Amino acid sequence: MTIEAFLEETDPSIPGRVFITLDRLTDEKWQNLGIKLGIDRGDLKGITTNCANQHQNPAGEVIDIICAKDPTMTIGQFKRKLINIKRTDVKNKLDHLNGKCSTCNSN
Repeated sequence: MTIEAFLEETDPSIPGRVFITLDRLTDEKWQNLGIKLGIDRGDLKGITTNCANQHQNPAGEVIDIICAKDPTMTIGQFKRKLINIKRTDVKNKLDHLNGKCSTCNSN
């Protein structure tokens, strides 16, 4: 299952719980996550500005950019990238939620 399909087809509370985990990161950490996942620094700066102006958290926008840049990235690939950048907290949250989402285990 792609990340985009995951966001569209699962109960909205499931990706929301993942976003909460990402949103708990300091700006430096979520920006490093974005860079390591291939998001342009200019896009990340825009996210910082937009989220500050709108009092929003950045995780949803980061995921939207990831989906746009690599629409075929699967949840499994995303988890492997999280492991590679030592963000097992987010990967573990996805694993924990798999029991509540029958389609989330797809590579």
